Amino acid sequence: MNQKPRLHIAWYAISDYVMSAWVWGLMYFLRKYYLGIRVAGDDGLQIDDNFWLGIFLVPLGWLSLYTIVGAYRCIYRKSRLREMITTFIVSLLGVVFLYFTIILDDIRSNNDFRYYYAAFFSLLGLQFFFVFAGRLLLLNLAKRQLRKGLVRYPTLLIGGNGFAARLYQETAQELAKEGYHYTGYVDAGEKHAEAPIGGLPRLGDIKSIEAILDTHKINTVVIGLDKNDKASLESVINHLSEKDVEIKIPPDSIDILSGSVRVSNILGAVLIDLKTGLMPEWQQNIKRLLDVTVAVLGLVILSPYLLYIMIRTSLSSLGP
Repeated sequence: MNQKPRLHIAWYAISDYVMSAWVWGLMYFLRKYYLGIRVAGDDGLQIDDNFWLGIFLVPLGWLSLYTIVGAYRCIYRKSRLREMITTFIVSLLGVVFLYFTIILDDIRSNNDFRYYYAAFFSLLGLQFFFVFAGRLLLLNLAKRQLRKGLVRYPTLLIGGNGFAARLYQETAQELAKEGYHYTGYVDAGEKHAEAPIGGLPRLGDIKSIEAILDTHKINTVVIGLDKNDKASLESVINHLSEKDVEIKIPPDSIDILSGSVRVSNILGAVLIDLKTGLMPEWQQNIKRLLDVTVAVLGLVILSPYLLYIMIRTSLSSLGP
């Protein structure tokens, strides 16, 4: 089956920008209405330069905030429920910032503080509703493509024994609904089955895992090893740590009860995402932002001193 072109995450950002601009435009007129200021006159809508400045800058602020929390990653691997919760929390944080920096400075015609409550909850409700509506439209389109098999993620099963065979039978159907389709399997050094697992071809062994991932363009790896086999499990993870692939593994009961893992599929057999990074994505984004900010500030602050050193060096040098 030919794959349909995937939805690029840029559409997610474009939707956020357009919806945020729309919301801020509505709030411009709502704030005037709440304050008793005429919204329209004989010449049409009363719009000044602040309107267009806000339409351009405020959505950029929202995009920056969404980027920090890691909103712009693969659209096909997003959960609609998790996106709804995240959108509300980020909307609340952003609205609080806008409230204290912009809305609180609005000129009041009287001492009725009901205006501030109305403006705050109007902005929060509109921002959450419109942004999530745009996201939900794209998420539903992505989920529809996954269900129809128009978008596929080549998936590799690691393990060639009975445990891996059972895991394949339990997970193949549910993973396919999320776009993950098994391409084949490799064994991790244990004695592999004589017949291919569930009809899957044996692509090799763990020693050639890097070449297999590149050749078959594998996006996701499911580790079908018993957790008691510590040596094989450690060897597999070491081989995968340098590759940009999503790793899934069946958890122990202790893993689930302790809450130390993030469950990615609650239908049928449970698989969990194994994170090889030391920091969550949102922490990595904040660290990257801080690194860039500190570097730019350092360059600006030290630039006069660096320029002075360059001039002194140039004047003190006699040249060739």
